[in-house]
Amino acid sequence: MRNDMARVAAHHGRWAGLSILLLVSVLGCSWSAGSGEPCATADFNLRADFAGGALGECAVTGRTSVRLALTPENEPINPSPWYSFVVEGNGTLDVAITYGEHDHRYQPKISEDGVQWRPLEPQAFTVAADKKQLSMTLQVKQQLYVSAQENLNGAVYDAWLDALVARYAGLERFTIGSSVAGRPIWAAQTNPAADNVLVFVGRQHPPEVTGAIAMLAFIERLLEYHPDSCSEQPHCQFYTDTNIVFVPLLNPDGVAAGHWRHNLNGVDINRDWRAGSQPEVQAVLQLIDQLSSTASLRLLFDFHSTYRDVFYTQGPGYKTSPADFAQRWLDRAAEYGTYPLENAQRRTTLLGTSKNYIHRRFGVPGITYELGDETPRQDIRRSARSLARAMVEEIYPYQPDLDLLIRDGTLIDGTGRDGYVANVGVHGDRIVYLGTETPAARRVIDATGLYVTPGFIDPRTHTIRDLRNPQTALNAAYLSQGVTTVFTGNDGDGRDFNEEVARLGAHGIGTNVGLWRGHNALRKEIVGREDRTATETELVAMEQALERDMRAGALGLSTGLFYAPGSYAPTREVVRLARVAARHGGYYDSHIRDESTYSVGLLAAIDEVIEIGSKADLPAHIAHIKALGPAVAGQAEAVIARIKAARAAGVELTADQYPWLASGTRLSNALVPHWAQSGGRQAMLERLADDALAPGLLAEMAENLQRRGQADKLLITGDSPHRGMTLAEVAQALRLSPLLAAIQIIRAGDPAVASFMMTAEDVELFLQQPWVMTGSDGSPGHPRKYGTFPHKYQQYVRSKPLLSVAEFVYKSSGLVAATFNLCDRGLLSHGFKADIALWHPEHYRSNATYQQPEELASGVEYLLINGDFVIDGGELTGHKAGQMIYATDCRE
Repeated sequence: MRNDMARVAAHHGRWAGLSILLLVSVLGCSWSAGSGEPCATADFNLRADFAGGALGECAVTGRTSVRLALTPENEPINPSPWYSFVVEGNGTLDVAITYGEHDHRYQPKISEDGVQWRPLEPQAFTVAADKKQLSMTLQVKQQLYVSAQENLNGAVYDAWLDALVARYAGLERFTIGSSVAGRPIWAAQTNPAADNVLVFVGRQHPPEVTGAIAMLAFIERLLEYHPDSCSEQPHCQFYTDTNIVFVPLLNPDGVAAGHWRHNLNGVDINRDWRAGSQPEVQAVLQLIDQLSSTASLRLLFDFHSTYRDVFYTQGPGYKTSPADFAQRWLDRAAEYGTYPLENAQRRTTLLGTSKNYIHRRFGVPGITYELGDETPRQDIRRSARSLARAMVEEIYPYQPDLDLLIRDGTLIDGTGRDGYVANVGVHGDRIVYLGTETPAARRVIDATGLYVTPGFIDPRTHTIRDLRNPQTALNAAYLSQGVTTVFTGNDGDGRDFNEEVARLGAHGIGTNVGLWRGHNALRKEIVGREDRTATETELVAMEQALERDMRAGALGLSTGLFYAPGSYAPTREVVRLARVAARHGGYYDSHIRDESTYSVGLLAAIDEVIEIGSKADLPAHIAHIKALGPAVAGQAEAVIARIKAARAAGVELTADQYPWLASGTRLSNALVPHWAQSGGRQAMLERLADDALAPGLLAEMAENLQRRGQADKLLITGDSPHRGMTLAEVAQALRLSPLLAAIQIIRAGDPAVASFMMTAEDVELFLQQPWVMTGSDGSPGHPRKYGTFPHKYQQYVRSKPLLSVAEFVYKSSGLVAATFNLCDRGLLSHGFKADIALWHPEHYRSNATYQQPEELASGVEYLLINGDFVIDGGELTGHKAGQMIYATDCRE
């Protein structure tokens, strides 16, 4: 269940994605059987014989249609019509679900495997005007799970608790009692000797899955204060002083049976706390009695779902200790990026809800956290984590020891949230304070009028040569843009990970650096530069080399399938290598095989990336997405449609883009066919000089020149006497045809060229897709290396506002960090690395041009990397504050 914004949430801390990873398939497991008789048409079989399964009364209405009638377990009941079943077969099945006198509530979710769920496409279902019927059209390939909400049942909680106990020393799991049917009711606690206790309860009502998702993320965030891993001093004391007690599944029978609300006795157990008539409630009340006999109960927080996101708290005039805790908690959480939550104050009546019971008995806050049924899951997890952190800090307020306070800037935190004025505090290499207070600090920067953002992360650069050289390792071209982290080794060029780390560590680096392991480099090392397929022995050797680098901390596998020798590899070779990266939680990054009509064509190349991501089962990323040249101009819509369809089908697919209308490469890559490049540069030069090959070679080069939009569209930008001239101008000056002029230039050094061959319409369509991030593809001779980020801001935020400032920052920081699981970078967030940019909204701009591509950008007033100033008062300090990014640090 991973997608772009889910990973923005999941990377907020090392273990934050645990609950997502534990949404394992439990359908058909031995934990409990579900309800409902099988239902079969001539072409399809429907069944619900698993925990949480509910098919209702099924009537076959045709060869490819059925009608399901749902009824609750008993009446009266709050309407929460639950269904969960699997369809077996192939083809299109129409399903009508009727609710009797009850109203529709849940939008259907589907899954091919019972693990990764997604909403059914809106065009595939309708709800009747009176809300009494849901009609769905299902596309089935072998099997399809269909459910009112994600089927999160007892086996998931069982595995989740086991994983937490294995991870956190001292965390105790135990059983507090049994349900009506004898199922165990599990609990866990962190510190039974502590003086204070907080109690968290979940799943009193079976279908309320969004509340369950919030609870898992909330508890995981609290457990990050464990002394063995806590990095948020002084709040680490919270874990020592507090016993965190949680009961995640209080109604296991109702969940297993697919109930709408009640337990097996037909009782709403959240209304039974005063009476205590049900065994589930008796178990939790006995637990609270035991806890409160030796410690101070400070809070009970229970998780539910409803039609909106809301806190239900005590109303005015109802005192709690501490006073007004819920509102102060929400106010603090709002500073940390949670979405707005309503504080719905309610009378504390004698009704037996958990919230009211706890307040009446102990005088402490009893709070019910209700999540909207269709609130985006990534928002739920992100907000739950922010609420957990804010709760700890509200209970244990402190004045942080600050090295730096950035005061009164407009914070744009990288989540996509709009900017707001606040202060940021830094201690050492971490952000330790975010808020509106003004704590003391050894240095204070008045950021009034400046944007304060995460340092930008460039997922696609060609900086490795600069970084290897002590004279250029500062990486000033990127620092001046506010970039604090770069990835390199793209296009399949990444070499041995440990060797690169040792080389870069010898003299220091100006930016943080993440390294890819390159397919092209592996081929050169093991297969050579020849145009042939790899042998099985060679494939195994490449797999073993990639395995070593993934274990060492490489981001994943990068390919340059447009370039030799990567272009000689069949798809199946890439899939095998990508599976190695997948085993280690890595990623697949690809310069696709064709962005024009050079070989397979643009759309087929997109299909290949989708195939690799799907077959290797790992996230796939498309480098500098574009439609390159006249032959494919206008195909952006078709490319986007393919990617959207793949993402909807569960393939994790993203892309980066540079906001320029000209691409950049070497002249040989633009014009010389791949077969003529086999064996390396010397072999290519020999072929260019071979008279016997000249007719065919020139004919293919002429086709490639046409793909590039002819000679006046190719600008020489690299190291050459003809730098700044188009190929047409060089040909005229040399009195040669454009192709013969090109051959002469290639022989003399093969410089970089800029190809002006993209349409503004295509660029802008890609730019606005939510899965497209900023990437420079920075290389010598093109202004994108020195100016991509400010150029995008000036061009598409200010001049032609296709993006908001918050979207620009998100696409340049938070989206990148989330996509590639940089667990403590990419956001302005408590405990994250202090990679922070302060830049001027009016003055932030690119100064690089195609004629003068190496001019530093301007407008960044201050830039911190790992808490160290690399730009101070608009001037580079010369400090090499960068660190190596080891992807293994953030993998589960």
